[in-house]
Parts: sequence; structure tokens; C-alpha cells
Amino acid sequence: MNLYSILGLFFSIIMLINQAQADDFNRNFYERSVSAIEANSIVLKSAVIMEESYKQIEINLPSALLREAEAIVIIPNLLRVAFIIGGSGGTGVMLIRDKNGIWTNPSFITLASGSIGLQIGANASDIVIVFMQRDSIRQIEQGKFKLGADIGMSVGIVGAGINASTDFRAASYAYSRSQGVFAGVSLEGALLDIDPAGNQGLYGLPYTAQDIFSGKVKTNSKTVQRLQNILSHYERHP
Repeated sequence: MNLYSILGLFFSIIMLINQAQADDFNRNFYERSVSAIEANSIVLKSAVIMEESYKQIEINLPSALLREAEAIVIIPNLLRVAFIIGGSGGTGVMLIRDKNGIWTNPSFITLASGSIGLQIGANASDIVIVFMQRDSIRQIEQGKFKLGADIGMSVGIVGAGINASTDFRAASYAYSRSQGVFAGVSLEGALLDIDPAGNQGLYGLPYTAQDIFSGKVKTNSKTVQRLQNILSHYERHP
């Protein structure tokens, strides 16, 4: 057996182990419980991300993009780890516009991806995905789907010079924030999925995204109000 055969066998074994671990993780993840404190903490972190971006709007998310958006996903502290087999995952929130153009209450959502290569290290970053089409929302509500395959994904547009007349042609735009500054990021192949445990932590029951986005689910959460307010304020920036 030559070196390439040995390496191929080695990687195959690692992938099998990794897949078994991933299956166990998925079962444990969706069966976990999320407290009201934990759920509100994620919403609060999401609000803070947008508030900090607004303070430096010239080098962060353009308000014109947010004005045109139909939905937004915010994932605080997406963890990326790598040792030969790499991956990333995190939990955040998704809000959409209702029929009156108002931001709805958030549904919890997860983002996960994996990769294979000679890599090592770990880091965390904040992720924001802005969706420009209603069709994207319907696909997300139906459950797990792959970014880039199920919807068009573009590297985010950042910086000054983005105004109300800008034509945003892509179905969605993805950003990664590191050290306080956003930059476009490719999330090709990443999976988004609704997180019922997070919804139960925030609302008391594992409501579906459809129930939340339809306005049937109410909350007096101050952190939710804070997030909704900053999004509304952000998009009105001239």
C-alpha cells in the first residue's frame, strides 16, 4: 500500500468517525433545552451586533441593503474549528418583514457547515445574512436547506457609496464580522435550519417559524423589542 492509499484510508476513517459524531451531535442538539435566559442572551447579542454596526455604517452593512431586505439572519459568535476536518456552527435569530413592512418577532435558527483539508485552528465571528426575496423565506420555513444551492448567495457589498438607487440583484448577501468590521463572506454549502429549542426558550413553546412570522406568537421580551427597534432605525439612516 503506497502513501496515497494510506492517506486515503486515513481520511476515510476520519470521515466515518466524524459522520457518526455529527449524527450524535445533531440528535443531542435538537433534543437539548434552552432556557429563557439563554434565548434572550442570543437575541441581545444579535441586537448589539446591529447596534455596533450602525455606529460605523460607512464601513459596515449599508442601510440601503437593509431597506430592501425581506429577511435577516444574525448568528452571534459562529464558531469555526479545524483539525484536518473543519467545520463551523452557531445559533442565532431570523426576522422577516410582515405584510406592513414591519420586522416580525424572531425565530431561532442554526447555521452549520463542514470542510476537509489540511487545516488547524479555531476562531469565532458574527454572521449576518440578508435575504432579498420572499421565496427564500418560504424555503427556510420548510426546514433545513443549503445556502448557494437552494438560494442564490453573493459576497456582501460593504462600504460607502451604497445608496437607495443601488440595484441589489442577488437573492441574498452574507457578511462576517471580525474585530468590529463587516466583510463579504462566502457561505456556499452551509446549512440553515429552524431551531425549535431556541424558540421554546424564548416563547415557552417550540413554535414553528411560520407561527412566529405570521404574528400568532406574542412576546413582551425587551431584548426582542431592542432588536426590532435597531433594525427599523438602521434602515432609515440616510
